[in-house]
Amino acid sequence: MESFSQIQELLRQDKQKEDKTSPDNRPLCMVFKQKLTDSPQAPYLDFEDELRNKVDGSWLIRESGQTGMISLSYKLGGRIDHKRFVYIGKKWKVVDYKRIAEFSKKPFEAQTKETMVNELIDSLLKIIFEKLPLTPSGMLLPLETQASAEESYYHSGPYIVLQHKLSPIQKVYDKPLDALANSIEVIKKIRQNLDTQQEMSVVKSLKEYENFSLPPRELLNAALNQAKPYREGTAKLMKDIFAQWLEVNKLGTDLFCPVTLDLFDEPYVLTSGKVVNASAWHGINQHRSECPLTRTPIVHQPEHVKGYRRKLAEALMQFYDMIKEYQLSLKNSDNLVLEDDLEKAEDPAFRY
Repeated sequence: MESFSQIQELLRQDKQKEDKTSPDNRPLCMVFKQKLTDSPQAPYLDFEDELRNKVDGSWLIRESGQTGMISLSYKLGGRIDHKRFVYIGKKWKVVDYKRIAEFSKKPFEAQTKETMVNELIDSLLKIIFEKLPLTPSGMLLPLETQASAEESYYHSGPYIVLQHKLSPIQKVYDKPLDALANSIEVIKKIRQNLDTQQEMSVVKSLKEYENFSLPPRELLNAALNQAKPYREGTAKLMKDIFAQWLEVNKLGTDLFCPVTLDLFDEPYVLTSGKVVNASAWHGINQHRSECPLTRTPIVHQPEHVKGYRRKLAEALMQFYDMIKEYQLSLKNSDNLVLEDDLEKAEDPAFRY
């Protein structure tokens, strides 16, 4: 049963990189949960997004939307496909969409921790490797936050692997989400000062935007809602200007990718705990096998910094409004000076 031992060896090597003193002995599930994100799109599309930038031969096992079944998602020939399996009659069967109802009516033959043996897992891997040109080294393993939480995958299903789970604490060296929240608070403070005309010294950082031509706010808002907003256009323009402002005001800590040196727009946490932009670890149809900073092997699928995209869009809108309000304050100030000059001109005491 070579395929199972290879998978076990991958898991064993990964475990050795974790804290050996961890008291938690719960088995590590090799099955991804049914849905990775809060997106309203169909669950399988989350996995297509994750596999799109992986090399050919990458694959993973995930919860099926059908109770008692399991799904395989894989990339071959530049194409992403899916297969659904069920364990019935002491063997695995491929279930196409025409037979879902047929198998859903049959009882699922659960296996407990006490009766589950290596051959059961290996038989699933064997049928996968027989039907498709996939290998154990191409398997993507879930982070603990990505793994299935369904009890059937741990205690009463045939999908558990007898292995320690990952340490519940992963060291993350950069915190771009917190840094972005801090920059938003600074912007809000400046906007408040603009409104009250107090502590105007903090507004000096905006002087270079005095004559900057802002795009329509609706155009920026629409651009930020695009699938890839920062490749070009209005959103990229505002992001670049925001990045410059952050650097000038020494607010860029944890907000710039240490590899590309650009402001984070799609940050991922690597196995090493380092945070890098998506472009720093994968390109078109290829991805790095190790962290570009520490050379630590990337043994798990890098995980998005959740909530960052939404927070960056909020920061850019706040930044836009701050510049707009600054420009309006200058215009209002000029108008007040003009009105004062006109009043003096009409006063006889100031004619000569």
